[in-house]
Amino acid sequence: MRLHRFYYFFLLSVFVFVASGSSADPREYEERRQRASKAFSDGILLLHSKTTTNDADDGYREEPAFYYLTGLENSPSAILAIDGKSGDSWLFLSAKRSAEVQPGAEAERRLDMQHVVDWNELGSFLARQVAAGAVIYSEPGLAGLLLSLGQNLGQSERLKRRGKAG
Repeated sequence: MRLHRFYYFFLLSVFVFVASGSSADPREYEERRQRASKAFSDGILLLHSKTTTNDADDGYREEPAFYYLTGLENSPSAILAIDGKSGDSWLFLSAKRSAEVQPGAEAERRLDMQHVVDWNELGSFLARQVAAGAVIYSEPGLAGLLLSLGQNLGQSERLKRRGKAG
């Protein structure tokens, strides 16, 4: 577990260090995500966008690693999932909270991303990945969310099994 965290933070620091201040085109962000997928080839890299503003800041500033891999500047509470095995990128977001992008094919084309879907699909996505044996790499702030989702998924699975058994 500690080794996974080390690699995660090392690669994030490289991403942030290399990131330039200017906005790149969608193909550049896709190339960045592909490089990240190769670094996490045995699992899924999860990055969370910034969820709140800080009164000391001069406005909303996106998490650097999330911005570096998506180019999105204002997508509160979104999660980017990069599948290391397939190279696919998934953006999970709340249609209500995101002013910048909405789920669907138009956003997928605009962002050069394979999947831009509603936040509600995150639980089933993670369940499929874990069932397939993928390692989940996440930042510390996501740990509670993932644990919560995992417990809810585990309870659902137990209920399904009980229902089939009797």
